[in-house]
Amino acid sequence: HRVARSGGDRVARFYPADGDQAAAAGFMQRFLKDSIFDQISYKNSDRGYDQGLDTNEDRAQSETVRANRTKFFDLVIPVVPFITHRSARNLATQLLDQFENHVDKKLLDLATGYVPEMRLLKNVRNEFIVFRDRIILSDDNPLRLNETDLFAMMLYKSTHLTDFEAIRLCKSNLDTLYDVSRKLIRHNTQLLQDERREALRSRLRIDGAAIRSQQLGKRLHKHVQRTIEACININNNGQYVFSGELLTPDELQSAEFWQKFTSNDGNPTLDWKLGGRTVLSFTKAHLAAELSDSLDAESWDDAARRAINDRLEDINADLKFLRGADLKDLIERSDFLVEHDEMEHSFAAVSNKLLKSGLAYELVRAGYINRNFTLYTSTFHGDRVSSAATNFIIHHVERDLMDAQFKLDPSDVDDVVRERGKDALKEPSLYNIDILDHLLSTNAAAAEIMIHSFVGFGERQTSFMQDYLNGGHQQTRLIALLTPIYSKVLIYLISQAEVDIALQLELVDAALKHLGSDTYQTSSAVSCYLSNRYTELATLTSDTVPLTQAERIGDLFAQASIKLPLLAPLTENMRRAFVDRSLYEIKRENLEVAIDAKTSLALDIIQAADRSVYDYILDNPSAYISAVEGVSPTIECSERFISVIEDVLEHESDRLGDVIAHASPNCVVNDLAEVSSQAWPQLAENERFPATFENVERYVSTSEEIDANLAKVLTSASAITGADKADDEARAELARAILAADAELLPAKLRTKLASRLKLTHPFESSEVAAEGGELFALLLKYKMIKDEAASYAHLSEMDWPTREAYIRESREFKEYISPDLVREDLARLLKSDKVDPAIKMEIVRQASNYAPEADRAGLSQIARVAVQKGLPLEREVVKQLALGGAGAPHVIVLLEPHLPSLEREELFAILDSMGGDYSKLTTVGQHKVEIPDTTADRSLLDILKTHGIVKTYLVKGLKLKVNRRRKQLF
Repeated sequence: HRVARSGGDRVARFYPADGDQAAAAGFMQRFLKDSIFDQISYKNSDRGYDQGLDTNEDRAQSETVRANRTKFFDLVIPVVPFITHRSARNLATQLLDQFENHVDKKLLDLATGYVPEMRLLKNVRNEFIVFRDRIILSDDNPLRLNETDLFAMMLYKSTHLTDFEAIRLCKSNLDTLYDVSRKLIRHNTQLLQDERREALRSRLRIDGAAIRSQQLGKRLHKHVQRTIEACININNNGQYVFSGELLTPDELQSAEFWQKFTSNDGNPTLDWKLGGRTVLSFTKAHLAAELSDSLDAESWDDAARRAINDRLEDINADLKFLRGADLKDLIERSDFLVEHDEMEHSFAAVSNKLLKSGLAYELVRAGYINRNFTLYTSTFHGDRVSSAATNFIIHHVERDLMDAQFKLDPSDVDDVVRERGKDALKEPSLYNIDILDHLLSTNAAAAEIMIHSFVGFGERQTSFMQDYLNGGHQQTRLIALLTPIYSKVLIYLISQAEVDIALQLELVDAALKHLGSDTYQTSSAVSCYLSNRYTELATLTSDTVPLTQAERIGDLFAQASIKLPLLAPLTENMRRAFVDRSLYEIKRENLEVAIDAKTSLALDIIQAADRSVYDYILDNPSAYISAVEGVSPTIECSERFISVIEDVLEHESDRLGDVIAHASPNCVVNDLAEVSSQAWPQLAENERFPATFENVERYVSTSEEIDANLAKVLTSASAITGADKADDEARAELARAILAADAELLPAKLRTKLASRLKLTHPFESSEVAAEGGELFALLLKYKMIKDEAASYAHLSEMDWPTREAYIRESREFKEYISPDLVREDLARLLKSDKVDPAIKMEIVRQASNYAPEADRAGLSQIARVAVQKGLPLEREVVKQLALGGAGAPHVIVLLEPHLPSLEREELFAILDSMGGDYSKLTTVGQHKVEIPDTTADRSLLDILKTHGIVKTYLVKGLKLKVNRRRKQLF
């Protein structure tokens, strides 16, 4: 009581402020109880903790005190003499030396600098003994905790009692600091993994510089050529120039050129010069856009590659550090930041802020308080769980806080699984890289429990998948187990998972290798990826994959509408699966692989080798034609020519003509009746059947005309064979069709030749053959295929004169049936033509009296000309008609001469008036002289005019006659 009351007085004096009186009163109310003082008495050196709690009674009292973890008060008031820092260290050493222990003396050096108080040091010592007995020395506790860390926690308990009590609720400052440490690890791990992916991509670009340079060079050259073609008055004989150096198109494909071009400062220019003059200029910015490439200099920089490798080493070292980092380690790394209170800080700054500068912070900084701090606060733990496993369970599993990066050894994983049960593996709180790594290596069934829970791909599932793919060691095994149960696995790996290119390729390969029988979802990105990278997938190109699995992969590619550029890289089973599903581009190399042949790629050969390839080609004839053109005939064996044609027709192909055209020369159809009529035009176009009467007649009867295709056959053959076996009517019908063919398809000579060789028994009526300009009807007359009669000539009345002229030329009977009505306006042309038989012309002149009345001036002139030329006399009336109709004076005068003596004055003067010119002046007297040609007929005319009192005299003047008329009429 006396001591207690004395202590109470000290407490009262310790709280000078009014606001603290309540705390002091509460302290004294509890402190002044004798039973309490008996239990916590430190003065009796024979009992209590000074002697190590030797008696059972003392140990029982200790247990009572231990039960009340608050030690009955929140504030410890020193009631024993103060000691110095130096003496505190000595005292602490003496206290611990009283019993065997393994506490690090460095911890004592650290602690006594902050706890220079005897009672508190003794209290820490006593607490340590109790906790050590229960936590460390217990025979059934496998936590393997150490005494130094326990002593550190007792220091923390004695100096931060309230926060220590909050540990059991996971609400202490240490818990907050622990959570921040895990947040820092997760955040910085993610940043490093992102940076690592980018670094690997950059290195891959540099490693592929040669291939990339070649591709860019080819695309650049094509771009320039297209630009040149679009320009006017520019040819493509120029040269590339960069930095004053001439470059060939091949040099544009070199890595050396692209390294110089991309590393040039600013916006360098590639020039295209013609005759030393710059015609086109292409800047780096322009080419980057046109070639769809960033043209970054780093892609061709060896120094950049070395820098990337150095950085990758640093990143990998940092990732390894973060996986195993404890609180002390993170405090030492100020380069890692974490967001806390809406700002980014180093972990040291956060620790200082949460723990304040002092003993607690120093204990953490020195590593004496670490992530296992919770394990030192409980007197009982399970007898089969390691410290790491227990810590993981307490901080993460029980709090349902996922921590993928928490470091666990294989034995720790076994402890966690055993403690929580396998069914708990589907819970996100157990999503951890080390747990899944261990399960994938040792217990596939347990791993599948966790993996099955990923399928929903919620936020935490997606986050953990990303963490594991970046930090785990069994990624391909994970994908192998995930693929059979997750239909979107390829979409996830290709479009969502953020992994480096090499790992992504491994994971996609693993997915393909373990595809299940269900249908998998794809996307355009999946199709693009598989199309571009399939040669790098070991499952397709090198691994031995069962045919069943190969077929599943083939089904997936088919669903994604992927056609492989080349089949050669595939393994045998893969090749078979892709060929069966027509999942390849039709090109020569692929067809050779598909049918395992290198000689002929003819359709009949392919049909015999592989029906699926054959049908695929028939569905895509254009690609096939391009693939085999110049390499292989489309059809090789004539015996299969017709069957292949029928198959092509069955697929409704518009490329039948090309198939027939590129078939072997010996492939022909002797009888069109053996093949579908739909193929006849293409067969005719390519002259693949003979021009027999049966074939031509059958073709014409079906098409109802001779088209351009049949015309080629007929032109080439120039004769139709086997007509003698046909009846007269059939031959005549075909002849009519031939003669009716378009002149541009079959010239008139060929038509008449073809028709004439059909050996018709009777000529055609002219009306049976359509009137046509040109030489057709002349040839028909020549070959006696139409009658030589007026009706035939009249049939051509609407044609041009050359047509009728040719007819007249070939006619042998035209003179017999010629008439004014038949000739009509052709009179002048006929008489003028040098192609018409003169006998016909003379016959017309002899019948001039019949022709003249209806003839025009040109016709009358030609009658007069021919009459004079042939010396044929004309009747006086005819001559008068010629003169009055405007026939030429020279011919009229000649024709008039025989009739001059018998002409009356008035008749003669009328003729002279109609002749015009000086001849009309000879009908009257006058003073002016008249000149006319000096011919016998003209002299005879002048002599007659003398008798009529018109002409007095005439004189010869050169080729003219100078006529002197009388000045007055004599009578």
